Amino acid sequence: NLFRVEHIRRVFSGTKLPLYRGAMEVGRGATTTGLGAPYRVNLTNIVEVESYVPGVVANESIASFAIEALKAQAVAARGYAIANIGNYVARGYPFDIVDSSASQVYRGVISEHVNAVRAASDTRGLVASTNGRIISAMYSSSFGGHSEHNEWISFTVRNAMGGAPLSHLRGIYDGLEPAPDLSTPSGIDAFWRTQPPSPRIHDDCAWTGNTFA
Repeated sequence: NLFRVEHIRRVFSGTKLPLYRGAMEVGRGATTTGLGAPYRVNLTNIVEVESYVPGVVANESIASFAIEALKAQAVAARGYAIANIGNYVARGYPFDIVDSSASQVYRGVISEHVNAVRAASDTRGLVASTNGRIISAMYSSSFGGHSEHNEWISFTVRNAMGGAPLSHLRGIYDGLEPAPDLSTPSGIDAFWRTQPPSPRIHDDCAWTGNTFA
């Protein structure tokens, strides 16, 4: 089944009425109900994970990327969706994840580029796991050249930091070789001082909660 939602628009190669596979459910969670007037309901797309993944891949990557990169994106998107089942239910909503970058961007059928469909099909059922558990594969469309260890990341703004170190969420370098040495304070300082425009010092930002001002 395909469903068209008339009152919203989604952008993918132009602004379009979105189409979705699966089923649509109208519901309300405790949080939705508690918002008060104007009273709201939640429209949820109930969809199997393998029908969901192609609608994510070309939104979180670019459809012209190498197919192996898109396959990696498909595996990450599939695992993230499964690992986060119940995430928003626990917050009082009648759905597991959302269709924006607050979870991962999903635009349904209109974004099922042929390369995204191939990437999802070629990796069908594949997820990343550690110690027998599917990981919530964190990724970003704006990488910045080097990621951070999870214990230094706030997954919820102004909440606790990332907690105990996780072996699968280690910071990695993604830039031109040679990779900078960020294992020592002096190495970190040298890295920041060579970036254009040169900052004054690498810890020059003031903290606001757990976010940098």
